[in-house]
Amino acid sequence: MKLAKYPVNFGKFDKLTSLGESYVDMCVWTERTRSILDAGSPDSEWKTFRDFDQPKKFVSLFTSTPSCPLPGHWLDLKKDPDAPAKLESYK
Repeated sequence: MKLAKYPVNFGKFDKLTSLGESYVDMCVWTERTRSILDAGSPDSEWKTFRDFDQPKKFVSLFTSTPSCPLPGHWLDLKKDPDAPAKLESYK
């Protein structure tokens, strides 16, 4: 990120900032939620952290906006082109 001049500082591998620690925490929880899935379930191939009701909520590191479950597999979602850009517009 430094080479790309992206304006965020996660610290260094041996001393993370609080933002860096939050990022690592989110990555760990993302992997944990994937491991909860039943491997034989057809949903296990596409579900993400957004599709679980976990005690640990995922929030944006920059805006603190919580993630929300999508109404289905994101590749299969259809949107009315005239509808507003809101989650409710997808089915």
